Amino acid sequence: MAPPNARDKGVNDEYSRKVDVKKSKKQRYILRQIVNRKKDKSAVINGYIVNEGSYINNAYVRRINENSVVLSVKGKRKEIMLESKLPRIRH
Repeated sequence: MAPPNARDKGVNDEYSRKVDVKKSKKQRYILRQIVNRKKDKSAVINGYIVNEGSYINNAYVRRINENSVVLSVKGKRKEIMLESKLPRIRH
């Protein structure tokens, strides 16, 4: 027997409702590594090696600093910091 405040549902009622799911179009950038050499700097963002002046996923790499990278995304400045939580390597 159903509880007194339960309503009757058809078999497909639960699946026939439309679910409004918004997909996030906001791109996430994860900085994993920075390499500073005498002549040039490079960084690893989302698994790709980038240099100052290059593009990654519609973002322009403006500057590579010691612990961060400055991007230009849709005309806005975005600074991403070096990811500090890296997985431990077991020996």
